[in-house]
Amino acid sequence: MPAQLIWGPDHYTIVYSGVVTVDESVHVYGEVVGSPNFDTSKFAILDCRAIERVNYSEMDYKKHAAIAMSAAKIKERLRVALVIPNEAIEKSIRPFLQSVSENFQHEWERRVFRRYEDALEWASS
Repeated sequence: MPAQLIWGPDHYTIVYSGVVTVDESVHVYGEVVGSPNFDTSKFAILDCRAIERVNYSEMDYKKHAAIAMSAAKIKERLRVALVIPNEAIEKSIRPFLQSVSENFQHEWERRVFRRYEDALEWASS
């Protein structure tokens, strides 16, 4: 599956791989928000190192952003570290990031990292 959810003691990681579609993203967000672990999570890591490409339409980016922002209404504060290994992958994810930034107000901190270790260090600090 292109989106795998892994729970840690005080966080969760979503590992994306292959060709990512909005259906997989919406499914994994439902797993996150539907879990009692979400309430105690202090940070999240979105691991995009194994993405081949993002197969989203313009409307899909907006749909994904709306789902993500619904989670932000449930949980007011969360640190979100995105592990994006290179500019090509970042370019394919940028419309989602812009949609979240432009269309919604939230208290979540978000940063992009090239290395997983750097993301984990920042998110857990």
